[in-house]
Parts: sequence; structure tokens; C-alpha cells
Amino acid sequence: MRYALGTSNPKGVRVYSRTGINLQARNQRNCAEFASPDEAQVAFLATGGPERDRKALDPDGDGYACGWDPAPYRLAVQN
Repeated sequence: MRYALGTSNPKGVRVYSRTGINLQARNQRNCAEFASPDEAQVAFLATGGPERDRKALDPDGDGYACGWDPAPYRLAVQN
């Protein structure tokens, strides 16, 4: 939740540069290892994300792994 509140960009808006071969295919394969986007985001942050993304969990460079969306956390704090 802290990461969600510390960012302001919406899901899908590139903030970090991403380069590599087959990013989408690697993303699908590696994201399938996680039970949920929340679990993937925790692992992503623990391994150097969003600055580093060795497993291609964030191919679009928005800072959010495997489709994770910070919006619900931001809304919960606003209410």
C-alpha cells in the first residue's frame, strides 16, 4: 500500500525505461508464477523494482507488476 500511495501515475503510463527481447512473452510466463498481482508486486519491489525488472514483470514500465493496480489503495485512503 505504501508504494501505491507514493506514486501518482496511473496503470499503463510509462515511467521507467524497459528494453529487452520478448518482454511480453517473458511477462506472461513469469507472472503466471504468482497467485495474484499483489503477490507479484511485492516480489517485484523486493527484487529491485521498479528501477530494475530482470523478470519482465513490468514490461510497460509503469512501475506496476503483472497488472497490479494502485488505484484501489489510493481510493481507500481518500474515503
